[in-house]
Amino acid sequence: MVLAGTGVAVAEQPASETVSAERVEESLQNVETHDSDLLVAPVSPDAYGADGLGYSVPIGGGSVGVPSDASQGVTFQEAGGETLAIQLPNSEKADSVELLEDGTFTYPDTSSANAVVVTERGVQMLTAIANEEASTSYTYELDLAEEQSIQVTPSGAAMVVDAAGNTVLVFGEPWASDAEGKPVDTWFEVDGPTLTQVVDHQDTENVAYPVVSDPIFLAPWMVKCLVGIGLKGPDVTRIAQRGTPYSILAAFGRGAVACIFMK
Repeated sequence: MVLAGTGVAVAEQPASETVSAERVEESLQNVETHDSDLLVAPVSPDAYGADGLGYSVPIGGGSVGVPSDASQGVTFQEAGGETLAIQLPNSEKADSVELLEDGTFTYPDTSSANAVVVTERGVQMLTAIANEEASTSYTYELDLAEEQSIQVTPSGAAMVVDAAGNTVLVFGEPWASDAEGKPVDTWFEVDGPTLTQVVDHQDTENVAYPVVSDPIFLAPWMVKCLVGIGLKGPDVTRIAQRGTPYSILAAFGRGAVACIFMK
């Protein structure tokens, strides 16, 4: 493009791509096609309660609040009233929530969009990345107590621990996958109360967009229950990652299944 009146050629900037709810749905279907183990199933939308501010979804010993306005963040609320809020990345200009048929919450946006899946054991927070112009950093700010901190484990998963070293919240090992099912390098970084998932799509060759990435958060009351029956942080992160009733029973016993699925 030539700048009018100057004769000077300048590089044309690519237009920001809008990531609609339909595009998010297609992105998730791509992931499902190539590796169905990466995605967790949402609880039935029949269980959702709604008001003008968003949705409340009961799971286990508490509920998850999913806002209409993405900038308000997702909230875990225990039955006893204790809450923990997690802010979604790059959500300031996102559109209001749209609900997909399967129960997935989406927030259309430009360049990337958030999707929130409330599962039987917690919340999977997904990002659909439209193209190479999109950010490589997706930051989740947590409303932590003063004595709590985030730690990344040797496996790449992450945990919130208290001053005594007790596990309070866990995040499964992160993943990122392109539209053809190829893995994209990704990892967690920590800065105070924020957990950032870095998705290295710009430096990965032959990426097919959209790229989808996630962390999955195990509900705090489930973590409390698992720690209470003697499981350690690394075991709890394994359950957060891809724990089915059968796999949890086989690896950790009936007590762990009861903590997660109330069975």
